[in-house]
Amino acid sequence: MVLFFIELSTRRVEIAGISAAANGLWMSQIARNLTDCVEGLLTGKRYLIHDRDPLFTDEFLRTLKVANVESVKLPARSPNQPHRKLARRCSTPDSERNALARRGHGAAMGKLRRGY
Repeated sequence: MVLFFIELSTRRVEIAGISAAANGLWMSQIARNLTDCVEGLLTGKRYLIHDRDPLFTDEFLRTLKVANVESVKLPARSPNQPHRKLARRCSTPDSERNALARRGHGAAMGKLRRGY
C-alpha cells in the first residue's frame, strides 16, 4: 500500500508511507508523522479530505484533531476521484518512467523505492 496526499492548491503529491501490510498501528505512526510540528506534511493545514477506508481509525482521527486538522470524509461513491486514477497510474510497471520522469522526479522515486 502506498499512502499519498495531494495538496489541492498546488496539486503536489507527497508520499507519506509505503507498507506491504498496512494496519491501524502503521496508520497511527503515519498520523504522528503527518502532524509533527517541525516536519509534518499537515503542519499549517486545516483539513484532511479522505475516503472511507477503515484504515483511518479513531486513533488516527484523534491525532489529527489534537493537531487542529479537521477530518473530512468523502461521501460514499464520490465521482471523479483523482486519487484512484493516480494510484492506478503509479502502480503500472513503467510508472516511474512515464508519469514521474517527465517532471524530474524519476530519480527520487527510484531512491524512495530502494529505501523501502
